[in-house]
Amino acid sequence: MKPRILAPLLLAAGGLMTGLSAKKTTQQPAISKQTQESLNRTQAHDLKPNHIFEEMIPFLMKKTSVPLRLPEYVPDSDDKETPLYSILEVAEPERYSIQLAWIKDCTGGNACHVGYIGGSKTPFPPEHKREVPVTLSGGIKGSFTDSDCGAHCDDASLDWAEGDYYYGISLKAGDKKTLIRMANSAIQSAPNRGRVALGRKP
Repeated sequence: MKPRILAPLLLAAGGLMTGLSAKKTTQQPAISKQTQESLNRTQAHDLKPNHIFEEMIPFLMKKTSVPLRLPEYVPDSDDKETPLYSILEVAEPERYSIQLAWIKDCTGGNACHVGYIGGSKTPFPPEHKREVPVTLSGGIKGSFTDSDCGAHCDDASLDWAEGDYYYGISLKAGDKKTLIRMANSAIQSAPNRGRVALGRKP
């Protein structure tokens, strides 16, 4: 079962948040295409995420208006014998989703799946699992949800909000300490953080 950080990103926009109330987004002034492309190039250059995301950043900058939060710290990302891959699964104006996996063409199967990273303009749907409040870098409030293990373990997840944007990271059988470290590195490595007002999830 895919974690909640991916589920809303794969649904059609019309039915995305049925029954949920999304936060209102602030109207942004229109800017020229040339200015936007220049801004995207600057932000892409300023981003300092883990090396596994480098190739997809320019494409993501063109496709989504959600400010990127890509972690600098990713467990096992420097393993030369068993490399970790990032797979861009969704890149749309209001959301993006990246899968972490042990093979390049993983479709989410238990043998190759490692986790997910996502951002969205709409809140993630609630899970029927216990959430543990956590405090992230800059005093940002987040929620950690532990994994369940049976025949295999699903993802533990951590999500948070910055202003009108919602972010989530998950790892299969992940622990709270590791997910907090990943989230903090994503927040701290992002360029122009001051442009996104910090806020809490509703």
